[in-house]
Amino acid sequence: MTTVSPKPLLEARSTVADQAMQWFNRLPLPSYSVASEMSELYIAGSNGRLLGSRSGQTKRKLEFDLGRRCAAVALASFDNFDPVAVNEDRSPHWPVGFAGSISHNDHYAWAVATKQVHVQSIGIDVETVMSPSTHNEIHQEIVSESEWSLVRASNNSLSDEQLFTVLFSAKESFYKCWHPLRGCFFLEFLDVQVVSANEHSVTLETNELPSTTAEKSKLLVYFKVIEDQTFTVTWIEGGA
Repeated sequence: MTTVSPKPLLEARSTVADQAMQWFNRLPLPSYSVASEMSELYIAGSNGRLLGSRSGQTKRKLEFDLGRRCAAVALASFDNFDPVAVNEDRSPHWPVGFAGSISHNDHYAWAVATKQVHVQSIGIDVETVMSPSTHNEIHQEIVSESEWSLVRASNNSLSDEQLFTVLFSAKESFYKCWHPLRGCFFLEFLDVQVVSANEHSVTLETNELPSTTAEKSKLLVYFKVIEDQTFTVTWIEGGA
């Protein structure tokens, strides 16, 4: 695998971001060039203040813009300087010949781009580990009891909140990977089922994808929890 490592957008990245990129670069990706960029949502300055922390609209715009900047850096690694356009549903529209994914939360913006020669699509997600109250509030909307029992039995190293956030994030990555290939469709979290799991990955499938059987919709999603951040990634091999 040829991994392109562009210069970080900011002069310094946190240990969390560095560890996340090291984890990503060790994944068993197919033999194609892939570029990944991550940056933190901080103004480059001595106070390190989170821009827009007092204004939801400003912060959301920062997250969106920085995600697109990360995508531009990743694409530039391939000498491609075409902009990542925006589809009607606000999802990224990648230049012809490329696949990619963008994710952001309150702390990080992350983008991955790849030449669409050996991969059809890729999905990534970053989430802050949820609080116990949030976990309890939305648990039944995200995972079934059979899924939870399966995953809980497969992993003794993560807390309930960490593991629940992994499943939430994995299902986000699953959807983001399939979305560019199947166009506009909607999936509830419970439409995507965990069929197997271990301490590093979960396998998900659904019966709800247009013109796709559950068996063919099955994807392996890798995850990593670093401090209070959860990262997930999945991809579909095979040329476009």
